[in-house]
Amino acid sequence: MRPLKLKMVGFGPYAGVQELDFDRLGSSGLYLITGDTGAGKTTIFDAITFALFGEASGNNRNPSMLRSKYAKEDMPTRVELTFAYGGKVYTVTRNPTYERAKTKGTGTTTESAGAELTYPDGRQITKRGEVDAAIREIVGLTREQFSQIAMISQGDFRKLLQAETSERQKIFRDIFKTDFYVMLQNQLKEKAGEIRGQRDQASQSIRQYINGVTCDEDSVYALDAQKAKNGELPVTEVIELFRTLLEQDRQAELALEAELAATEKELEQITSQLTQAEAYEAAKAALAKRVDEEVMLTVAFETANATLDAAQKTVPAQEKIQSKIAEMELLLPSYDELDTHAAALAAAQTDLAGAHAAQESAVKEKNNLTTEITGLRTEQKDLADVSAEKEKLAAQLQQLGDRQKQFVDFLSGMEGLTRERAELAKRQEDYLKAEEASSELLRKYEVKERAFLREQAGIMASGLTAGMACPVCGSTEHPRLAVLAEDAPTEADVKKAKAEYDRAQDKTKKASNEAQKRKGMVDTTEGTLAKELDSLIPGISLADGAKAAEEQENLLAMQIEGLNVQIAALTKKMARREELDILLPEKELLLRAAEETIAMKTAEIASLTAKAESSEAQIHVLRNRLAFSDKATAEAEISNLREESDKLRQNLKTAETAYNQSKENLAGIRGTIEQLHKQLENGTDIDTEQLQAKKDEYVSQKAVAMAKQKNVHASISANKSALEGISGKAAEIEVLDKKYAWMKALSDTANGSVSGKDRVMLETYIQTTYFERILARANIRLQKMSGGQYDLKRREEADNKKSQSGLELDIIDHINTTERSVNTLSGGEAFLASLALALGLSDEVQMSTGIHLDTLFVDEGFGSLDSEALSKAYNTLAGLTEGNRLVGIISHVAELKEKIDKQIVVKKEKTGESRATIIA
Repeated sequence: MRPLKLKMVGFGPYAGVQELDFDRLGSSGLYLITGDTGAGKTTIFDAITFALFGEASGNNRNPSMLRSKYAKEDMPTRVELTFAYGGKVYTVTRNPTYERAKTKGTGTTTESAGAELTYPDGRQITKRGEVDAAIREIVGLTREQFSQIAMISQGDFRKLLQAETSERQKIFRDIFKTDFYVMLQNQLKEKAGEIRGQRDQASQSIRQYINGVTCDEDSVYALDAQKAKNGELPVTEVIELFRTLLEQDRQAELALEAELAATEKELEQITSQLTQAEAYEAAKAALAKRVDEEVMLTVAFETANATLDAAQKTVPAQEKIQSKIAEMELLLPSYDELDTHAAALAAAQTDLAGAHAAQESAVKEKNNLTTEITGLRTEQKDLADVSAEKEKLAAQLQQLGDRQKQFVDFLSGMEGLTRERAELAKRQEDYLKAEEASSELLRKYEVKERAFLREQAGIMASGLTAGMACPVCGSTEHPRLAVLAEDAPTEADVKKAKAEYDRAQDKTKKASNEAQKRKGMVDTTEGTLAKELDSLIPGISLADGAKAAEEQENLLAMQIEGLNVQIAALTKKMARREELDILLPEKELLLRAAEETIAMKTAEIASLTAKAESSEAQIHVLRNRLAFSDKATAEAEISNLREESDKLRQNLKTAETAYNQSKENLAGIRGTIEQLHKQLENGTDIDTEQLQAKKDEYVSQKAVAMAKQKNVHASISANKSALEGISGKAAEIEVLDKKYAWMKALSDTANGSVSGKDRVMLETYIQTTYFERILARANIRLQKMSGGQYDLKRREEADNKKSQSGLELDIIDHINTTERSVNTLSGGEAFLASLALALGLSDEVQMSTGIHLDTLFVDEGFGSLDSEALSKAYNTLAGLTEGNRLVGIISHVAELKEKIDKQIVVKKEKTGESRATIIA
C-alpha cells in the first residue's frame, strides 16, 4: 500500500484545506516530517489511518476529537486519501461525527460519520460497514495490524518489545491468523470437560438410583441397603442386592393379594345388611320431618289466600288509570301539530326576510344592467364598419406581398448567378492548370524520345561481344564501339513519359468540357434574370439590377409592415365587436332574469305573509285546547300513570303466583306422607351399631393390607427402575472413562497444561515459528545498529511452570556474553531493539501473508540516540528503501534534517491552525 495524495479539510490543527502530494517525494527513499511541537506532524499519520480504517493511528485519539477547533462553522471535516495497491489506484473519503452549523436557521446539528470508496473502474460504495470491509479486503490488515507493521506510532515502540507472552499471542493471532488453533484448543478443552461432565452426571445418576432403594427396616437386607446408600458397596454388589430385594417383595405381594380377597367377601355381606337397616331408619325420620313441614305449609297457604283477596280489590283503580292514559294519548298528536305550526311560522318569517332582500338585490341589478347595455350598444355601433376596412387593407397587403416575393426571387437568382460565375472561374482555372501540366509532360516526352533515338548505336553496342555480327554493318570485329551516355533514357522511360502525357491530356480535355458546360449554364441564367429584371424595373442593366431590386424589396417591406400594424389594430376591434355580439345578448338575458326575479319575489312575499298569518291562528287554537305546554311534559305524565298501573297489576300477578305455589306445595307434602306410611308397614328394627362395628373392623383390615400392598408395589417399581438405571449408567461410565482419559491428555497438551512441563499452548507453539523468523530478520538490522553488540532471542525456558510461556524475549549482549531480559535495555537501546523488531515483524508479515506495504512510517524516538547510534539507525532505515519502498520519519533531530532532503515541513500559524509544505 502506498499513499499518493492526502487531502485534509477541517481536520485536527488543519483548519482549512490541506493537500499533500506524496508523489513529489518519489517512489522510494527516506523523507522527514518535521516542524513545531504540536503543529500536527502526527496528524498526517492520523489522517491516513482515519481515511483507511475510520480511526486515528494512536489509541489515545478518538474519531470524535478529530474536528479542527480552528475551523469555521461552515467548514466541513473530512479526509480524502488516494492510494495505490497491487498496481491499482483507489480513493477513500471519510468524515467523523461532528457538530456543524445548520444550513437553515441558527444553531448547530450533528453530522453523522460517513465513508466513500472509489474503485479503479469508477465504482463507488458509500456505506461505512461496506467501506470498512472493502478496505480490509484490499489492504489485508486491520487498524491495529497496520499500526504494528506499517505505522509505528509515537509511544508504541516498546509495546511489542516488552510484551508478555499473552500480549504477543494477541498481536500474532491477528496478524498471522492463528485464532484457528485457539478454537481447536478451546474445543478440545470443552470436549474433555463435556466428557467429564457426562461421566460425573452418570455417577450422580447411579447415586440417585441407589438413594432411592426401598427396604423394610425389619428385613435381613436392611443393613446392606444402608451400606449401598452410604457408597460402601461396589456397583456389582449393589446390583445383586437390588435383585434379591425384588424377589422378596414379589413373594410378599402374592400373600397380600390373597388376604385382601377374603376381607372383601366379608365386607360385601355386612354392607348389604347395613343398607337395609339404614333405609328403614331413614323412612321413619323422613315421616316425622314431613309432618312438621305440612303444618308450616298450611299456614303459608292461608297467608297467600288473604294476600290474593287484597290484590284483586285494586282492579277498578287500574281500569280508571288506563282510561285516563288513553285520553291523554289521544291528544299527543295535537302537540306535534302545534310544533309543526310553530316551525312553519318561523320558516315563513325567515323566507319572508330572504324574499325582501332578494327583491331589493334584483331591483339594483336591473338598474345596473340597463345602464351597461346602453353603453355596449353605442360601442357596437361604432365598430360596425371594421370588417370592410380590414378586407380592403388585406387586399393591399396581398398585392405588396406578391410584388415583394418577385424581388426576393430575383435576388435569390442573382446570388445563384454569383455562385455559378465563381464555379465557372474555378473550372477555367482548373483547365489552364491541366493544359500547362499537359504541355510540360509533352515537352519531357519529346525530349526523352529524341534522346532515346540518339542513343540507339550505344544501346546496340552495349550488347555486342567478340565474334558477334554487328546488326548495322555485319562485321564480327568491333575495334571502336559506340559509347552509351550515362543519362541515356531507356525504352521503358520513354513509354512511361508517353503514358503520363496521355493521362494529362485526358484530364485537360475533361477540364475543358467541364468549363464549357459551366459557361453555358452561366449564359442561360444571365438571360433569364435579365428578362425578370426588365419586367420588374424596365431600363436597368443586369449589373445594377441587384442593388435596384434590393432597394425596391426594402421599400415594399416597410409598406407591408405598416399595413400589418393597421390590420392588427383592426383585428383587435373586430375581436371586440365579436365579443360585444356575444356579451350584449348575455346582458339582455340577465336583465330579463332580474325583471322576472322582481316579479317572482313580489308574489312570494304576498304568499309568505298569508302563510305566516295562518300559522299564528292555528297556534292560538291549539294552546287553548291542550293541558300541557309541550308533548314532552304530557308524555312524562302518561309515563307516571303507566308506572302506577303496572305496579298494581304486578302485585296482583305476584299474589296469584304465590297462592298457586302454596297450594301445590301443600298437596305434594301430603302425598309424600301417605307414601312413607306405606313404606314402614312391613319394616322391623335392626341393631345397626353391632353391624357397623363389624364393618369397621373389616375396613381397617382391608386398609392395612392395601397399604402394605401399595408399599410393596412401590418398592418393586422403585427398585426395578433403579436396577435398570444403575446397570445402564455403569456401562456408560466404563465407556466415558476410557474416552475421557485420551481426550484429557490431548486437551492438556494443546492448552499447555501438562503437569511438570512448560505451559506452552498449541497456538503459542505455532506462533514461535513466526516469532523465530521475525527475530532472525530483526537481528540482521539490530546487529548493524548496535555494532554487533546485541541479538534478540526467544526465551526457551519459562520462569515458572504456572504462567503461560513461549513468547518471552531476552537480549544477548555479545560484549559481556550475557543473556538478560529486554526490560534491562536503556532508552536508546530499547528504541533500536524496538525498531529492529518492528521492521522484522513488517518483513515477516509481508513474506508470510502476501500483503504488500510500499510505505513505512516511524513516529519519533530518535532523540534518545547518540550520533553513532542515530547514524546506524538512519542507515538501517535507508536500507529499507531499496527496491520500491518509501519510509517517512517524524523527528525534531537536527542531524536528520541535514541528512534527509525530502521533507514535509509543518508550521503553526499565529491563529493556531497549521500548514504543511512538501520540500522535494
